[in-house]
Amino acid sequence: MKRFLIILAVVKLSFASVENLLSQTYINVNESELKKEISLAIGAYNDGFFQKAKDIGLKILNNPNIPFEKKGLIFEMLSSLAFKTNNKVLAKLLISRLKKDGKKLPLVVQQRIFVNLYNTLKDRKLKQKFSKLIHPKSKSFSLPEKLKKLGFKKGLNVFYINNLQTPIESNRIIFSKKDQTLYEIAARFDMGADELKEANPLLDPFDVLKGDAIIIPLHRILPDNKLEEKVIYINLPEKRIYYLLDKHILITFPIGVGTDNTQSPIGTFYISEKRKNPAWYVPENIRKEEPDLPAIVPPGENNPLGTRAMRLGNTNYLIHGTNKRFGVGLKVSHGCIRMYNSDVEKLFELVNKGTKVVIVNKVIKKIGKSLELHGRTYELKTIKPFGGVSQPVWRFVKNEKRGYAFPLKELLP
Repeated sequence: MKRFLIILAVVKLSFASVENLLSQTYINVNESELKKEISLAIGAYNDGFFQKAKDIGLKILNNPNIPFEKKGLIFEMLSSLAFKTNNKVLAKLLISRLKKDGKKLPLVVQQRIFVNLYNTLKDRKLKQKFSKLIHPKSKSFSLPEKLKKLGFKKGLNVFYINNLQTPIESNRIIFSKKDQTLYEIAARFDMGADELKEANPLLDPFDVLKGDAIIIPLHRILPDNKLEEKVIYINLPEKRIYYLLDKHILITFPIGVGTDNTQSPIGTFYISEKRKNPAWYVPENIRKEEPDLPAIVPPGENNPLGTRAMRLGNTNYLIHGTNKRFGVGLKVSHGCIRMYNSDVEKLFELVNKGTKVVIVNKVIKKIGKSLELHGRTYELKTIKPFGGVSQPVWRFVKNEKRGYAFPLKELLP
């Protein structure tokens, strides 16, 4: 009996080795063919030829010789196609594959696929079946007492990080409790409107329906892999501010920035002045645009500087609050950095005069094997695809995979 079991084990190992060898042989021989097929499917999707995209995509997805890990981009494209065309039959087919093989894909990819399919089917039972995607585990940590008193909230504006070389946190998935806009949702989750639009490209930002699944993009790459403690970092395309309180506690807030015509400055500055409930001394160039404005707007609900203001060096640019919450997360200012009043009040209490401020313009962030893009499609036109990434795939990425970090290997079959 023992001899029989040994022979059986050897036979099993042999079959497994042969299977692995055949799979590897397929990959080596057909790598370029697979890349071509993926490009054809994604290209057809980009151009609106959905039936062709579906046919080629399903052919790839159902090919048993291709490791499932290499099918993530096609799976994601098919889930987007199901949502765009309201194809519930396709959505149910993909849900069954997600349940069976989804764990072989990175979490951020699984989450995007789930959101697309859930919004197609609106089946509440899926919440329980895929609860690990909706509420992924976060690093447990104690919030410093000072941050507690200032009203910081873990998982919203303060996070624990192990190191600077990996993306922070995991994305979350929420479900709209009523018909509303992404602007309303953004304010509740300490997000900017553009952030939610980038992370949820298939949702109508002005018509989010009750029950819609929404990705809250928390899986981010830091703007600098050598982030200094107690230095303010601002990434303009991302419309977000970062502040490393100590080695492991990261604070981050959404911001509004300058328009294309009145851009926010880039470079290294410092906080030269701090004011509570500031009066607004209206700059001459703004008074020319709006002659009815007074020379000075006193503190109060009509003051666009909100409840706090901090000057950048010897410039006229400020980091300040706002009386127009919808402007946070958008390119709407004359160059100043806008924040929700509740956020700027927290930051105001943490930083001192002389604090260093680094403002960068990174539409693309990369660290290790992760990639993150921000900005509208036209702003990413000059960014060339990474080596080995086809033009159709890169176009899909610029259109639909912005707003949070994802594995670079997803683009390379």
